[in-house]
Amino acid sequence: MLSMFNPLFRKRFVVWIILLHFVTWAIAKDIYVAQTASGSGDGGSVANASPVTWLNASSSWGSGSGQVNAGDTVHLCGAINSTVLVQGSGTAGHLLTLLFEPNAKLSQPAGTLLQCNGQSYLVIDGGANGVLENTDNGSALANHVAVSGIYAPMCSNLEVKNLTVQDLYVHTSPADSAVDFGAVGGVYLNGFGGNVSVHDCKFQDVCWVLNMSSGITGASGLSIYNNTFTNYDHAIAGLGGALANPANINIYNNQFGSTSNWDTTGNVYHHDGIHIFFPPGTTLSGMNIYGNLFNGNWGVNNTAHLFIEGDYSRVNPSSVSNVAIWNNVFSQSGGNLLNNGFLAGTGSNWRIQNNTFLGAGVRNSGAIFLTVTGLALANNVFTGVTTYVTAASGTTFSAGGTSYNLYAEATPGGNAPWSLSGTGYNSLGAWQLATGQEAQSLVAGHAYLNTDGTLQATSPAVGAGVNLFAYFTTDKTGVSRSTPWDMGAYKYLGPKAPKNLRGTSR
Repeated sequence: MLSMFNPLFRKRFVVWIILLHFVTWAIAKDIYVAQTASGSGDGGSVANASPVTWLNASSSWGSGSGQVNAGDTVHLCGAINSTVLVQGSGTAGHLLTLLFEPNAKLSQPAGTLLQCNGQSYLVIDGGANGVLENTDNGSALANHVAVSGIYAPMCSNLEVKNLTVQDLYVHTSPADSAVDFGAVGGVYLNGFGGNVSVHDCKFQDVCWVLNMSSGITGASGLSIYNNTFTNYDHAIAGLGGALANPANINIYNNQFGSTSNWDTTGNVYHHDGIHIFFPPGTTLSGMNIYGNLFNGNWGVNNTAHLFIEGDYSRVNPSSVSNVAIWNNVFSQSGGNLLNNGFLAGTGSNWRIQNNTFLGAGVRNSGAIFLTVTGLALANNVFTGVTTYVTAASGTTFSAGGTSYNLYAEATPGGNAPWSLSGTGYNSLGAWQLATGQEAQSLVAGHAYLNTDGTLQATSPAVGAGVNLFAYFTTDKTGVSRSTPWDMGAYKYLGPKAPKNLRGTSR
């Protein structure tokens, strides 16, 4: 017998491991599934697809050669009108993939479309144009029920990408407020187990889109990026539960569009782009929100574009810590209210840097409402609101971290432009004295921005910011920033304007 220390044994052992890897790789299968069987029905190709009833049978999942198992790819073909049930997981080395073939869709009049409760190492890939949809569910339609596009509670190591999820509930009436959507979602991720990503998807006419509102577990790793949200009530909601302490949250390069269709007479559905909340006992530390666009018609029942509530019992007002918010554009549609501002929240150790806040000149509107200990506020551009910053009692500022902001085009009437612990301040000088901050900040009559928030040559934000290379190096579009650093979400790409053309301070 060869000793494990013998060189020949070690060589044979390495060869065995390599062969085992290739054997495992070789048995990974492509399985084609349609609503009904076609051809031979053996699942070997689109022309010979197995019926969805075969996929939904528990006997079709396992480790056998004729079953769906780790490493396999299940191809969804054509229009499937039944709920698809995923009853197995992949492994770290061999993911289980559901791939939508071109023009494939899961479609029902009113029903949950895909279930993968508690599975892991799973990829749900819409491919070129995969769709999940309801066709008859909404205010003016035959059905009025709460459903999910993907029902995925307790999942971990899950990737959802390249999908269109649409018309799960088409809300068109302000009198329609009876349906409770708290336990469903475009992707329902209650109690997600970590390492979850949702990206390059389109969500339209869904009430709560990415719903993590009632989880009892939670773990590190959530990435939400390159998605578009339109006609929704909450795009991203929750993120914790009684036993959850999630971390490493990254939300970036998304577009959060219109929510006004969810306005109701009694304000039953209060709209948020991102609403971070959870019960007592939960904490969240480590969240990055950057490069997002919040725009469109948000109606009158909005709470905030970005509402970081944290512990909703207020037992721990610092339950959300180490938050970084940069390179975002927040835009108010004309006539919309900003009930809690563009950005509202509470916590500790936050950085809010190089964002652009574009108000629409609505009286008594405010940009940000915060109670944060250790707040750094720098290089932001505020325009078109009555109150730029409301810092509630308990707010403290990071030493040297709050300055180089541009405050422009104040909307007259209502509250003072700045507020600290309930006291309003009508001038930048008074605000500087009250906070001990903002020494390099500017007030201007005009910000000279384009409608999308990009800088014009004459903007006082051009070259007036502080260098933040220690935190990030690019603007919202990925363009490298350079010294002198510009304020706002965008780097100015044209020639610098002469200093005498810039806005003047009060």
